[in-house]
Amino acid sequence: MLRLAAFGLALAMTVSCGSQPSFDSTVTQKDPNANPLTEKFGVRVNLTTNMATFYEDGQPIRQWKVATARYDGKSITPPGKYRFHELTTCVRWTSTRNNSSAGPCAPDNPLGYRALWFFTSEYGMHGVDAAHLDSVTAQSAEGRRQSSGCIRNHPDDIAWMTDKVAHLYGTTPAQLAIDIAKKAREKSYKPIGRGLALEVGRWKTDPEVSKSAQPVKNPAQPVK
Repeated sequence: MLRLAAFGLALAMTVSCGSQPSFDSTVTQKDPNANPLTEKFGVRVNLTTNMATFYEDGQPIRQWKVATARYDGKSITPPGKYRFHELTTCVRWTSTRNNSSAGPCAPDNPLGYRALWFFTSEYGMHGVDAAHLDSVTAQSAEGRRQSSGCIRNHPDDIAWMTDKVAHLYGTTPAQLAIDIAKKAREKSYKPIGRGLALEVGRWKTDPEVSKSAQPVKNPAQPVK
């Protein structure tokens, strides 16, 4: 998968979403000091269970299913500690496998309407369109190994997370909603500090999240 990303006002570049991974240490956003459990906000993605857990002040407050790299010998969701270096809305998508593409916030865009990018500009946590919704709702962890390397999220979950951390990227939930409503072009936001902490790894189990701490989620479809 490719995405066409606009950085700042003028610079545009084409990058992959996990299909041709680049491990150039000079441009990665790996941060060995990133710790979701000790910082104000953070998220851990468990590649064993294919679950994401969001932490606030070291406490797990929300947990949801994600889809990660398929077992095809080519795809990988890279483990490690990172900082999300970019929050985007309305990402343009182009397939590396064929000539198909989808415009910003198009209903058939498999990257959904929101994304947080963490490893170079190739790997992110993003939403999905209706056609890929099953990949993040499958009951088993094995059934959710379906991406090229990115971490897919239900639209409700990525919307919740990006709203929760919007202030870390100099924006607001209201502004993100405006960006999506316009559906005009990709909008990019850079962190105003260190950026949200992320840890991707393998753990036997996931922490228990109090039902009172986890907001009730409406089973919404991607925004149309």
